[in-house]
Amino acid sequence: MLTVAWGLVDTWTRSLVRRIAAGERDRALLWSAAVVVLVAAITVFFGFVVAVVAGVFLSMALFIASMNRSLVRSVHSGAARPSRRIYGPEEARVLSDARRAITVVELEGALFFGSAERLGAEVEPLAATARFIVLDLQRVTTIDATGAIALEQLSKRLDAARASLLLAGITPQGRHGVELVAAGTFVSPASRRWFVDADRALEWAEDRLLGAERRALLGGFRSSGSTSSRGWTPTNSGLCGAWSCERSSTRTKCFSARASPAIGSTCSPAAPCRSWSAAAIGSAGS
Repeated sequence: MLTVAWGLVDTWTRSLVRRIAAGERDRALLWSAAVVVLVAAITVFFGFVVAVVAGVFLSMALFIASMNRSLVRSVHSGAARPSRRIYGPEEARVLSDARRAITVVELEGALFFGSAERLGAEVEPLAATARFIVLDLQRVTTIDATGAIALEQLSKRLDAARASLLLAGITPQGRHGVELVAAGTFVSPASRRWFVDADRALEWAEDRLLGAERRALLGGFRSSGSTSSRGWTPTNSGLCGAWSCERSSTRTKCFSARASPAIGSTCSPAAPCRSWSAAAIGSAGS
């Protein structure tokens, strides 16, 4: 009898039960589950017709509430919520101030026609102080066509304001990524600043903030064609995968392309620079 009863439950309600059992505690999910339980109780005590009417009115009330509720769950500065990546002392010093140019906006709920316009109105003013705006969509339950178009338009407007919109919690094969592409948005791969989670997006933004500092330091190494005062020969520089190197006649100085040369590793050049692997350089020590 229990098997037969479970088979009568609709697929949507089963998915709610599975998601709650899996540990999800999204606000919209819990409200939907509460409506299901309440309607089922009304059916048992008052009959089917009363339960249908109650379910319709409860669903309408939830819909109106979701339209009036902001999707923004929290807003953090990149300084208050940095990435989990560990940087060297020089880069950490630069980022201590530079991270203020990153803003993380955590969303919760459904991104659809009722909430898309309000989201844009809340996020766009952040471009006045932020170069990178990370939208964390991990808690977003669904994105309809209107919401997808609103995200793409918001990204373009922020680009025009010299700010970059980074979408966290989205992958091309993931549910939200499929929804965005199905709506005909973010067609060009170059426009997809998508990341698996907010931490990856923060790390990407921090790397861009370090870019100007890194270019200035690299310019110091390669500013002329002659041997520098430190003994490094710019004309002998090479690229070892993700590692950049400067070679003198006796040793090679290598540093990650994502790190400042001021904190690079000094390696003994048993072979030309391009033959060094990242693993070998990393194990050499600083």
